Amino acid sequence: MHDDIIRVDLHNKQTELNILRELYIAQQNYDEESFKFFVSEYVRVPRLILSEDQKLHPEYKEWITDDIIKSGDFMSPTYNYVVE
Repeated sequence: MHDDIIRVDLHNKQTELNILRELYIAQQNYDEESFKFFVSEYVRVPRLILSEDQKLHPEYKEWITDDIIKSGDFMSPTYNYVVE
């Protein structure tokens, strides 16, 4: 029933995760130009507001936590939302 909206949500989350990874790499390389570019891309990723019913969909996944982001663990492909 909510398949399409969940797919869009997962795609948006994967896009955000990919950008976070690029930001992390830019920080590690002290690449200010790349960092600025990816920050501008990051703020453009839409975040959908899903109902509790939509969140019950079997494919739904929560956003990664700030702790995971701060630790750098999100660089692992195990955190991917979409497997292509």
